Amino acid sequence: VRLYLDILSAVRIGPERFAIRRLLRPRKGNVMLSNLKQDLSYSLRRLIKSPGFALVCVLTLALGIGANTAMFSVINGVLLEPLPYPEPDRLVRIHTKWNNFGYGSINELEYLDILEGTDVFQDLVLYDLNAVNMVQGSGPPERVLAARITPSLFSALGLSALKGRNLQPGEETVPHHRVLLLSEGLWKRRFGGDETIIGKSLEISGQSFEVIGIMPPVDYPLREIELWGGFGIDPENPPHRGAHSSDLLGRLKPGVSLKKAHSQLDSLAARLREEYPQQYPEASQFTFFAEPLSEAYTGSVRPALLILMGAVGLVLLIACANVAGLLLARINARQREIAIRKALGASAGRLVGQALWETLLLSLMGGLGALAVAQASFLTLERFYPSSLPRMEEVGLDWTVAIFTLGLIVLTTLAAGLIPALRMTRSGSRVNLGERGGQEEGFRQRVRRVLVVKEVALATILLLGAGLLIRSFQHLMEVDPGFEAENLLTARVSLPPDRYQGGQSRMQFYHQLLDDLQARPAVLSAGVVNLVPMSGN
Repeated sequence: VRLYLDILSAVRIGPERFAIRRLLRPRKGNVMLSNLKQDLSYSLRRLIKSPGFALVCVLTLALGIGANTAMFSVINGVLLEPLPYPEPDRLVRIHTKWNNFGYGSINELEYLDILEGTDVFQDLVLYDLNAVNMVQGSGPPERVLAARITPSLFSALGLSALKGRNLQPGEETVPHHRVLLLSEGLWKRRFGGDETIIGKSLEISGQSFEVIGIMPPVDYPLREIELWGGFGIDPENPPHRGAHSSDLLGRLKPGVSLKKAHSQLDSLAARLREEYPQQYPEASQFTFFAEPLSEAYTGSVRPALLILMGAVGLVLLIACANVAGLLLARINARQREIAIRKALGASAGRLVGQALWETLLLSLMGGLGALAVAQASFLTLERFYPSSLPRMEEVGLDWTVAIFTLGLIVLTTLAAGLIPALRMTRSGSRVNLGERGGQEEGFRQRVRRVLVVKEVALATILLLGAGLLIRSFQHLMEVDPGFEAENLLTARVSLPPDRYQGGQSRMQFYHQLLDDLQARPAVLSAGVVNLVPMSGN
């Protein structure tokens, strides 16, 4: 076709020959696509011919990328994912704050003070938690976690009963508080999902309650609750202001900042210190403190997770340095091939692109292996993660984690492949042009030294950190708790208040319990205490 067009051009047959030649001329995009296919095909063939090299690189990158993927999954599920409530950024946890005791609980009177003395909260929810005895339904008696709540919980968290109805205003006060909702899990486990339970009465710790509904699953701060009841506020017999045993959750009004809420809470605390100097002396520096609910939930684990993310980031850098060293060694063995490609007209950009494509293929295969490493990490975490780590149910592979992994693959390609790619543009010159290789050899030695120093430095940091952690753990295990913990068992007992009224009947129960326990051959001694040592108080 081109010969025919040249003949037409020679005899000058019309100007349209230029349009024909332009149509048949290869377009720039087609050339780039063709070059890309050639580079990918060539890189894949070279990796297939060197399976040992490819396997070592893929396993190294799989470990580095997999560790980062697993750690980011934890951070994403624990720290980054918002709580599953409408507009969770408006939810706050409200504490009392004392001079020498950090954050504390709230009592009913302070809840009423905040309810009447501020105008920044759309909803305020007072709640407390307690373990109660469940004897009705299928199965043996069991101890379940119950929450006393104010009805505003439902509007604050955007919740609605799955069956039956929500708590209504007024049902948090005595004597109208004898109503409760069952969690969906408890309803199915002990009552077989029987809807006729709604409207019936249940005996909880010796007291009768009417079941009015079934609660949907709830996240922090009430994730483990299985019974939900009215709070039981008694306006006729208010508690003492010194008794603090409840928690307070608030939803800010739209457009209200946390700074404005703190300002009103500080003013209210100052007024309480003036009105009740015995309960809130000036020396106590009593005040209220509000923090975002997500911070209250995950703030204690945030520093540890970020430190661990930095540690696995160093692991990835070490993996990139290893792969870069392998690629450099591979390029040194390809001097003649690179010289021939240069002699045939290969540009520096084409050589760099081909080297990066090869590294990208390794990174992609390493990324696939990383997903397997991350999944294995999740299975391990499910079995061994500490109870202090919240929201582990949210940890897993999703689109956010997949995008993060893809970004890691691109960064890994650049970190591991850019220096070898640039090195390829300077390789082959001695073979091609017969020049002395002193400068080239010096460059190669400098690059190798930089990579070695980088690897040793990063590995030293990780080893020192791991050694300090092990040493700290060893010190903690050697701390004397002040009592003999070996062969020591503990149990919690909750007495129904209607059956055991007054201290005398309770003491009789505990004395009889201790006598029965000490009479058993396997028991050396037994005792009763209101707070078990090392329980947090």
